[in-house]
Amino acid sequence: MKIQKTIFYTISTIILIITATLTIPNTYAETPTLLIKPKQIINTAMTPGTSFNVTLEVANVTDMYAYELKIYYKNSILNATKAVRPPGHFMEPSDPANQFIPKWEIKNNYNATHGRIWLSFTLLAPEAPKSGSGILARITFKVVGIGSTSICLKDTKLANSAGSPITHAVQDSYFSNKPPPPPALVNVDPERLVNISLTPCQNFTININIKNATELNSFSFKLAYSSEIIEALEIQEGSFLNSLGPTSTFLSEINNAEGYLQFGVKLTSQQGASGNGTLATVKFHVKEFGASKLILSDVTLKDAAGENLPYSTRDGYFSNVIFAKLAVSPPEIIDPTLVPGKTFTINITIENVEDLYGYAFQLNYEPKVLTCIGVYVNPVQNETSFSSSFSVNDRQGLITVEVAYCPPANPISTIEKLALTTLTFKVDTWGISNLTLHDTSLTDEFGNAIPHETESGFFQSVIRNVAVINLEASPTIIYENFKVNITVTVSNKGDLTETFNVTIYYNNIVMKTLKVENLPAKENRTLTIQWDTRGLSPGVYALKAEAQPVPYESDLTDNIFVDGFVVINITGDVNGDGVVDIYDLAAVGLAFGATPDKPNWNPQADINGDNIIDIFDLVAVAVNFGRRL
Repeated sequence: MKIQKTIFYTISTIILIITATLTIPNTYAETPTLLIKPKQIINTAMTPGTSFNVTLEVANVTDMYAYELKIYYKNSILNATKAVRPPGHFMEPSDPANQFIPKWEIKNNYNATHGRIWLSFTLLAPEAPKSGSGILARITFKVVGIGSTSICLKDTKLANSAGSPITHAVQDSYFSNKPPPPPALVNVDPERLVNISLTPCQNFTININIKNATELNSFSFKLAYSSEIIEALEIQEGSFLNSLGPTSTFLSEINNAEGYLQFGVKLTSQQGASGNGTLATVKFHVKEFGASKLILSDVTLKDAAGENLPYSTRDGYFSNVIFAKLAVSPPEIIDPTLVPGKTFTINITIENVEDLYGYAFQLNYEPKVLTCIGVYVNPVQNETSFSSSFSVNDRQGLITVEVAYCPPANPISTIEKLALTTLTFKVDTWGISNLTLHDTSLTDEFGNAIPHETESGFFQSVIRNVAVINLEASPTIIYENFKVNITVTVSNKGDLTETFNVTIYYNNIVMKTLKVENLPAKENRTLTIQWDTRGLSPGVYALKAEAQPVPYESDLTDNIFVDGFVVINITGDVNGDGVVDIYDLAAVGLAFGATPDKPNWNPQADINGDNIIDIFDLVAVAVNFGRRL
């Protein structure tokens, strides 16, 4: 009995001291706001059948006496299961008789597309009005479909003790469990612009196009070019976004001194464009003869929720001089049907050449993976008057070809790509092989060398696929400034030993990037880090881990793993209702003296995590008494 009295007096004394010393007037007036927390929930692990909670809250309100509001959501994605006023809610009266609930209703079939929650509450005299911030209700949703939906506040009304409206702002929430869309392609069009008529002082335009976009709401990009050859004159928005509605340009810069431009556009509505189209058109002025790459970088694609959308890029090329190119075509062969025993062909091609009368090249390949079984010299432009010699050294993986034209053959001139020689290979085993051109020569009919560039090729008959297969956090409910153990399991589902990075995020903010080195094929590896949450505000933090794609990885669906949430409670908020109050003190008191092996052990009451619930835990609650989310 003496122990209980001592605890009671200690708690009372601490609360009186805190009340006396921590009453600080708020000198910064803020806008009253009605809001749903968290602001967004994006989690592909929330499949149909799972449930989650949001809180309806009010912030920075003065003299509040009543509220009425409606909440709408897509009923094909979510169904509300309950809406409750938790103990200690912001409008809780001192006497339960001093309240009235005119409406507290959930209709998941409000109409064909949406559900509706209609809530209203008022205090009754002689209850005093409420001022400050706090939770009004906790709402539980059950996931019933895959997709996304806003959780919207509508027809909101706050009343003061005089029965007058309180002007206020609102903040909605957003839910999505959609898997990430396939990557869009952002490309320069035309990809290759070679035109000798575009002499200095001429102008030309190129488009920045997008293919396979999914609900694109905004974009930005940077395009670099050789400012010695061309300069940008203007950038105009394309039709892809503004065909959906009004847009605003938030980035537009031309820097010809450094040779780049930047451009960004956003829809003013919460819509998203899908499919193919033109993002922007750029006009260039030709300054000199020469060539310039058109290099895309710093690309961002976002949906209406502000989430980044995946993409790949394809650069462009401009030239107003003919520069011959000898190349392997296609430059890349990655075909899962090319199993050992199968055959395939490549061409050695020429383009942008004048007066070609002879050529030679060597090509290296990986003899452990491929065998060259055929070399065929094509009668280009029907010219058959030529002599040729070739050899295949399959031990070294080396092909040598020499061709010389002779009268009455005419010199070969072409801008378009033509196949000079066709090479046939047999796949011997799974693996990778570069197809490397070297020691090349092009000559005209007088034996003069023709300047040219080369482009080699690549063959792959293996699967490269890394994945994140698990992500765990422990504990998942903590207090401020605590540490969380994060365990990530990665897998190499491919056929080669891989080295890659894994990045762990909280609320799409990078927590840490880890390097996975030399992970053998078909094996898993577990990575562990400790997340220090110092500096983070109380709230709900979504976790995910993403494995950086390895070169030529085609299946990216398993590179991202979403685990769920870590909840950071206010220190001392034992019951997790968003406020440190008498219920939290009572919870610590009930477990006072307990250790993990005792039946009255409550891990949330062990505020400092030392495996005993004692006076230090009581003090931790007491010094935070009255704090709210």
